[in-house]
Amino acid sequence: MYAADQKFLKTFSYCVKHATSGKRLTALANAVNTVWNYANEISARSSERGKIWATKKQLRALT
Repeated sequence: MYAADQKFLKTFSYCVKHATSGKRLTALANAVNTVWNYANEISARSSERGKIWATKKQLRALT
C-alpha cells in the first residue's frame, strides 16, 4: 500500500463551558440541519423527474 492511498481522519474534541455558547451551537446546528434537509428534498425531487439530478451549482443557487 502506498502512502498516497491512505486516508487520515482527524477528530477534534471541544469543551463548552458557557451557557451562551451551547445555545449558539444549538442554533447553528439547527440551521445546518435545515439546509441539509432542503438539499436532500431538492435532490429527491430532481431524481423523481428523471436521470439528471440537480447539480452542485443549482443547489448552491437554491440555498
